[in-house]
Amino acid sequence: MTRKELLLNYILAQNVRYENDVVELQNKAVFRRNCDELDCLELIIAKSKLTAFNEFASDIMSIYKITKDDFDDIKI
Repeated sequence: MTRKELLLNYILAQNVRYENDVVELQNKAVFRRNCDELDCLELIIAKSKLTAFNEFASDIMSIYKITKDDFDDIKI
């Protein structure tokens, strides 16, 4: 596996992880009757992590001249 493939695998896996965290916390907030401040804060933090990671990944992809099409060729 090349370094580029490793990087793409990392980016994809982390993105999926952060997206799953956001979805899980959104579902938790919807299904609970009493959503408190801590639940909202956890969701804000999860969304912030996802946004920050996506910005980081975009910068790295830009530096290494990686396109979205490169993700079609990888397997996790």
